[in-house]
Amino acid sequence: MRGFGETAPGGNAEGLVGAPTSAEIRRYIEEQGLRRPALIGHSMGGQVALRVAADAGDRIGKVMVVDASPFFPSLISPGSTAADVEPLARIAYQGLMLLGDQALRTQASSMGLELGGAADNVLGGLGWQGGDRRVLAQGLYEVMTTDLRARLPLIEAPVTVVYGWSPDDRSPRSHVDGLFRAGYRSLPRPAAFERIEGAEHMVMIDRPRQFQQAVERFLR
Repeated sequence: MRGFGETAPGGNAEGLVGAPTSAEIRRYIEEQGLRRPALIGHSMGGQVALRVAADAGDRIGKVMVVDASPFFPSLISPGSTAADVEPLARIAYQGLMLLGDQALRTQASSMGLELGGAADNVLGGLGWQGGDRRVLAQGLYEVMTTDLRARLPLIEAPVTVVYGWSPDDRSPRSHVDGLFRAGYRSLPRPAAFERIEGAEHMVMIDRPRQFQQAVERFLR
């Protein structure tokens, strides 16, 4: 996604990020003549994969979302709405735009903790070094305010949800099972859930071997 890491922002220098990216993936699938491809997306990429699957119908074979929710704030407060979260998301956007590049690298984690767990998940996963500040801020804003739960009934492909989990009752990760299941309950067919013990938001980095095994099972 342009503007993350070392790539120039290109068309992401203005406007939305997630929805246009989803449209580009659908265009690519159609132009390449891909037949029922499997989609795997982490965090914001998981929401992108859900968008693609909702819009593409039976043209998608299967979907894996990695530590992603159709509405991230529901992992903190199940009854929250996009309207509830929007003021907080706006503050996060403005804060990132005001931070210098060095502060963006060093203060992102503490900012995420101050903004709450859902924001911390995203702040920890956007890839700060070398990223375009505007794209990062817009991406965070969209992840915090995008609610795809009403679009889940449009997804015909089977969905697998992989997420980090902890057996330690003191960790917020010990309580996410029910929250993830509630978030995906409106899918036409029940999602498959696979938790990876000892992983946080960056599942593929925290537990690479277990994550690779989950991917291999998913692609069979």
